[in-house]
Amino acid sequence: RVSGDTSCSHIGTGTSDDCTTYFDAGATAQITATADNTSWKFSAFTGCVVGGTPTVCTVVMDDVQSVTATFTKIYALTTSVTGEGSIAIAAAADSTGGLVSGDASCSNTGTGTSDDCTTYFDAGATAQITATADNTSWKFNAFTGCVVGGTPTVCTVVMDDVQSVTATFTKIYALTDRKSTRLNSSHLSEFVCRLLLEK
Repeated sequence: RVSGDTSCSHIGTGTSDDCTTYFDAGATAQITATADNTSWKFSAFTGCVVGGTPTVCTVVMDDVQSVTATFTKIYALTTSVTGEGSIAIAAAADSTGGLVSGDASCSNTGTGTSDDCTTYFDAGATAQITATADNTSWKFNAFTGCVVGGTPTVCTVVMDDVQSVTATFTKIYALTDRKSTRLNSSHLSEFVCRLLLEK
């Protein structure tokens, strides 16, 4: 590098002003992209060659060159579990975007509420949450913050903004039916007579 900008950044949804860096003829310029916060992810480069690391590209300075780095919006899904149970978090099969990073599951032990779990999705993606009771002492009760379809233990939410979902499990108890046989007085007399006759 001879002179000029060593970095270029932008805040918001538009495009930054051009940044200019000068290189010797024939030099190889390397550009490394970094998302500045958890609300954005790096998407792609144009105008350079990407190697083994998707966030790094190079371009040979045998002429004037132009490179653009594109970042796309992502949103956080905050989930929690009340009661004893667990949830699995994924992108729905028909989602237009995917799960980017974060927790793929969230669980709780006991009667309280779990700490928040956070999962990041592409903007516009459909998140799917599936609830499972962890043992026979609890049952899944309801979701809040998402849409339930044909299966009561599965719900979805469109990630067009920051979202929050809670899965609630309720305590259940087992009733054990113990059957016993009791001898009434007539049966007891008959039993005693049989014993005497056998002697």
